[in-house]
Amino acid sequence: MGMTTERHGKKDLNVELNLLPVFDILSVCICFLLMSVVWVEVRTLETKQTFGSEKALPDMNAKAVWIEISPSNKVSISLKKGDQVVQKKEVIASKGQINFSEIKKTLLSMNKPAVQPSSGQILPAANTSYQDVMSLFDLLKTNGIQNLGLSPI
Repeated sequence: MGMTTERHGKKDLNVELNLLPVFDILSVCICFLLMSVVWVEVRTLETKQTFGSEKALPDMNAKAVWIEISPSNKVSISLKKGDQVVQKKEVIASKGQINFSEIKKTLLSMNKPAVQPSSGQILPAANTSYQDVMSLFDLLKTNGIQNLGLSPI
């Protein structure tokens, strides 16, 4: 694309517009869009609502694991049958961080065939990080607990 102008005694001006950088940026934006859509689809977590509209009446014989996180990252794990607490253990924070290895051991000790919990509920503190909550979801999923819930902060 060129443009020629001629003025009284002045040189010809020829202006070239290079559109290749515009096409490069456009192709990078399209690639980013496609990759981010695929990444969002892969990172989804399929969960069911443990309480509320999907499950109208709670089963009083069903066992559930309740994990409560304090502001100091101390984790309290309760095994409940209906409204009664059957078993309760506390895991102390290690250097101010949630001790996931101890939580895993505690869940394995609670997860015996006779007391297999069917649902889990996580009650985080206001300062609990998103990564810690997702790690707890992963621990519950790997221990065979499929119906997971997150209590509002």
